Amino acid sequence: MKSGHLIVVISLLPMTLSAQTEFFGYFETEQDLARISGQQYNYGYSKLRLDMMAYPAESVTIGANLNIRRLSGQKTWNMLDFLPKRIWEPVFGDSGEFPITLADTLYLDNVFIKLNFPLFDITVGKQQISLGTGYAWNPVDIFNIKELLDPTYEQAGVTALRMELPLVGRSGLDLILVPEDSWENSAKMVQGKVGLGSFDLTANITEYKAPNPYWRLPIDTTTPPSTHTVRQRIGGSLVGEVLGIGIWGEGLWDLKDQPIEFDEYLIGIDHTFDFRTYLMVEYYHNGGGVADRDSLQFSDFTYSLSGQSHSLMQDYAFVVVHHPLTDLISLGLLGFANLNDQSYMVAPSLEWSAFENVNISLLLSHAQGGKDSEFGMQEWGLRLRLRAYF
Repeated sequence: MKSGHLIVVISLLPMTLSAQTEFFGYFETEQDLARISGQQYNYGYSKLRLDMMAYPAESVTIGANLNIRRLSGQKTWNMLDFLPKRIWEPVFGDSGEFPITLADTLYLDNVFIKLNFPLFDITVGKQQISLGTGYAWNPVDIFNIKELLDPTYEQAGVTALRMELPLVGRSGLDLILVPEDSWENSAKMVQGKVGLGSFDLTANITEYKAPNPYWRLPIDTTTPPSTHTVRQRIGGSLVGEVLGIGIWGEGLWDLKDQPIEFDEYLIGIDHTFDFRTYLMVEYYHNGGGVADRDSLQFSDFTYSLSGQSHSLMQDYAFVVVHHPLTDLISLGLLGFANLNDQSYMVAPSLEWSAFENVNISLLLSHAQGGKDSEFGMQEWGLRLRLRAYF
């Protein structure tokens, strides 16, 4: 959105949202220090998020949030530092430079209207659509991607039309349409939900246009490769508890045979012990990833880093340990591993509720693995974050 248009929209919001508007949000500042492929990065940002919610009628909700983020420290990154040298050298030679400059941002997000009818609800506009039961990955979520070091961080809104129909008991139907330039290219999902005992289950069918890793396909000199393909997939999820152990899982599978298998699935368990320590473990498989490290190509890394795939390779594990030291201070440990190239990262953390509505967190990270592995290049990092809600 251009700055002039944004100013006009912001100036009209008070009239649009009426006198019943509620304002809330947070201020966040973060400072990071990291060593990646032998290079040191010092960077950070300050961010203000202002949320606005209005209720012009009993069954109508209008919402929006304004995000302002100003960067500090290093703003130009060499993206080749995140790739093994054997991957980028055939493409870029000895220069090893692929600079990307980050910019400050000012934008409206989650601008939507929700209408509550007697039999169903409709939400139109840019809205939160977070699907699945997984913590670090969500195979059924075709709209978002997560950062492994911070998988619970807020996600950008999705411009969509969503209809939610509650049925009997804990069951319901969810219809989602993300419009594009044509019906064929638009993402469409129908999801059913039902509760059975201590478990909640979903099943869905979806169709959407997705990037196609054509460089892995056999070369056909008569037909140019397609950069995108329309995928039709079925999936589902479950979450519940058995004998005090939380259990969840989700998956998404192709309806039709594909030259590359894009099937994905995840399983996870968690438990809080009597001494208040929380433990969570997840395993994730992505058939669309690369199974063998020696088969990786430059395009595989750009495909993954740009968020077009949920992972670079096929098999991963994720672990979280959390223990409250006091009512205000807690310790944590986060770890994840690429099981295909045997690289991993561990990240201990400290969280402090310094004041009411003010949280301070410190995260350290250390990676191990070969220099041509996914996580081995990310040697170590430090992240200090402060967030104050209002």
